Amino acid sequence: MGSNAMGNKWFAESAEDAAAWGKKFFKWDKEPVWTIRVTVPKSQADTFMRMPNLDGIGPARSVDAQQLKALNSSADVGVLMGNAFKN
Repeated sequence: MGSNAMGNKWFAESAEDAAAWGKKFFKWDKEPVWTIRVTVPKSQADTFMRMPNLDGIGPARSVDAQQLKALNSSADVGVLMGNAFKN
């Protein structure tokens, strides 16, 4: 992990914003990007740190390692689409 990395997992609040981050990451590492849907209770999501405009893209929530354990036991997860972006 890089020196500027937080070690948290970030979740976009919309599929459109997730796709925008996917395009941005693909430009950096040329790795395929998968967009997934994660549904959690609002009461749980409200405990996650929220940035209203992360990276100038849109709202996102940060989940730390301990919260991720709880999220993994309660979340409904599904793949929305696979994205392969051209250079």
